[in-house]
Amino acid sequence: MWEELLKEIIVSYGFDCNVVKDDKLYKPMSYRPKSNAVHFNTGQVLGISGRFGYLLKDVFMCIAFHELGHYIDFKENPELFEKFDCDLYQEKKYEFEYRAYQLGRKLIVDRRLLEIYDELNKERLNGIKMK
Repeated sequence: MWEELLKEIIVSYGFDCNVVKDDKLYKPMSYRPKSNAVHFNTGQVLGISGRFGYLLKDVFMCIAFHELGHYIDFKENPELFEKFDCDLYQEKKYEFEYRAYQLGRKLIVDRRLLEIYDELNKERLNGIKMK
């Protein structure tokens, strides 16, 4: 069900990336530019859904839009792909995450879902900023 939903979102926007269900992933979802795939762990998404009290499907979609923001960022800025590594990501984590938040936000048309997206991302961004 979740893999199909993610694929449906990707296709509806005309994006060209793969979907990988990964129960060992330590976070809910991750776009990996080298494999051009969005990896997801439903169990991790469930934890976030429970913490915030939103429906699992809504949280899943919001996280997917954020990861698709990373996809767009890498497509629009191919130089990122060439120099991207864990050290660069850690150094500029807030910048990467904020851009993904903004780009993913532009994909959402449903106002209710947009409010959830904003709340989830603002908490995450504030957590990054404080480190």
